[in-house]
Amino acid sequence: MTYLVSDACAGYIAMEKERGSSLSVANCWMHCRKEWARACVVMKKNISEMTMEELMEEPAVKGLMLANDIFAADKPLKPLEEGERKEKRMSDVAPLVEKFFSFVHSIDLDDPKVMGKLREAVIYSLNQEERLKVFLQDGSIPLDNGFCERCVKPIALARKNSMFSYSMDGAKCNAIIHSVVETAKVNGADVYTYLKYILSEVPKHLDGKERGFLAEMMPWSAAYRTYEKQELLNHADEHVPESDTPPAGMNFIPKSKRIA
Repeated sequence: MTYLVSDACAGYIAMEKERGSSLSVANCWMHCRKEWARACVVMKKNISEMTMEELMEEPAVKGLMLANDIFAADKPLKPLEEGERKEKRMSDVAPLVEKFFSFVHSIDLDDPKVMGKLREAVIYSLNQEERLKVFLQDGSIPLDNGFCERCVKPIALARKNSMFSYSMDGAKCNAIIHSVVETAKVNGADVYTYLKYILSEVPKHLDGKERGFLAEMMPWSAAYRTYEKQELLNHADEHVPESDTPPAGMNFIPKSKRIA
């Protein structure tokens, strides 16, 4: 079984239906919690005049806190092996998931007070309940896909500024470059040094058909780590400022920016 952790995008649901039992969509709890956070932000009541007990009984706040409890309980389980994580989730996290959805089901959507962002949060949670529980079935499924989204964010932000994505080939080239950069970052490699490494080393092997050299092109390879260490030592003086004194003009603040 392949699991796809995502938001509630209809395209992923369609993919699940197309592939049948080979793919299961596990919805992201980060997106669910965000709906409740938005409901809290737009609360129209005067929060400053409410006691803590009254505030915690507000549906939007209560839903957010119950979702936070799920994250807090699952976080310590990340270092565990998949099997042990699943067992601990069933004992520690599953009851909190049931508590969250019991609360969601208790909210009356016919109540005129349940409106706006609160209503959206309730409907989102009800519609995605089945897929939000999928992570309990397998210890390898993360609670949310925040890590992947943070990796994709630079690509999404650069998309509008990309000059050469007016063709499929251009888009493919951009995708390759971004994938290489993000792979370097997630493995703790210096991005500039890694790009320099592969751009200088890969062309040396392109005359033949043997591709075994690709293992040494990975940012986690011993060959690259040795190269990076030497390169950073060779250029160490370029990264150290000569003094703590800012360059001329850096301490100048335009009048329009001064604080009265």
